[in-house]
Order: sequence, then structure tokens, then C-alpha cells
Amino acid sequence: MTRPPKPRPEISGETRRAIELEIATRNPTLALAVAVLWYTGLRVTELTRLRWEDVENFFTPRPLLSIPAEITKTNTPRVIPVPMPLHRRLEQAAATDSDQMPMFRPTGFLIHHRLKTEPMSPRSIQYALGDTTAALNLPHLTPHSFRHSFATRLLRVSNIRITQLALGHKSITSTAIYTHPTLDEIEIAMTRAALEEQ
Repeated sequence: MTRPPKPRPEISGETRRAIELEIATRNPTLALAVAVLWYTGLRVTELTRLRWEDVENFFTPRPLLSIPAEITKTNTPRVIPVPMPLHRRLEQAAATDSDQMPMFRPTGFLIHHRLKTEPMSPRSIQYALGDTTAALNLPHLTPHSFRHSFATRLLRVSNIRITQLALGHKSITSTAIYTHPTLDEIEIAMTRAALEEQ
């Protein structure tokens, strides 16, 4: 009998907060990177090439991340909403990052090196996560672990089509790899289906 695939461990909110707090003591920009990965499921290469100008409607209650085609893996632009907790984090980062008046959004890369002129590399974020998880005695996590966890959480509260659009997959088949039904979930679904017959 074929068993359902074993799911990868999902990152809990508590683990994410611990990672952010630990990283923030060394580099607040890296802590912002963790928050963006958690709330958006961006690929790490998309994250590192994202600019402040790509955050649309920044000073409204409904900001959007406009991800240009040239920074996506599929060469397809996408627009995703910015959840309120991430919007607050971006506002805090903008206030710290801006060399201009507080009510203005900074320019340049969202996730940058200390000098703010160059984007942070995906490798820097990977190393920072590796060092932090080791310091906290957590299993090794990568930026893709956050993308996987985001997809799992989103699938739990929506459907595969919404998750596909948020992740920027061209094919729904790519999104399907994030679905890991457990034996219990299969049993519950089958029980519900059987009860509908009666």
C-alpha cells in the first residue's frame, strides 16, 4: 500500500518569531527578509531583487507587492497583497531606512547590504538562516523552507488556484507538490464523502 508522502516540517509562528528576534540582534534587514519570506512565500532571488518602488500603495491600508517579470523565475509579473503584519514591518523598516522625511518611502533594494547600494545576496540570507537555526538548536532551515511553509499555510485556508497565483507558478502541477495530505486528512475526506451518499 502506498502511503501519503511524508510532509516537510512546517515552520511554526513561534519558530519564525524566534528566528527573527535572533537575527534582528545582528542585522535588522535580515530580520525583515525573514518576515517577507514568511508572509509572502517569495523565492529568495525575488526577495533580494525587490525594490522599495515595487511596494505599491505603500501609504494606504491596502499595499501591494508588484513583482516585476524580470525578477521572477517564470518571467511572469505578479501582484500580491501585503498582509497587515508585514505592512507594519515595512513601515518600521522604511522609517529606519529612509534618508528622507519619515513620510517618504526609501529608494533602492528592500533587502540590502549595510551600505544600501547593493542587494543582499541569496547566499547571505541562506547563511544567516543556517547560523541562526544552529544557534537556536533548530532543524536546518533555508529560504525555501519559508516558501514551503507559506504554501502549506495558504493551502490550509484557501485552494490550490489561489496558492498557485500567490507563489507565481505557471503550472498548477508545481503547486501540487506543496500538498501533503496526511492519512488522517484522507480518512476524514473519505468519511465525509461516504456520509454524503446516505
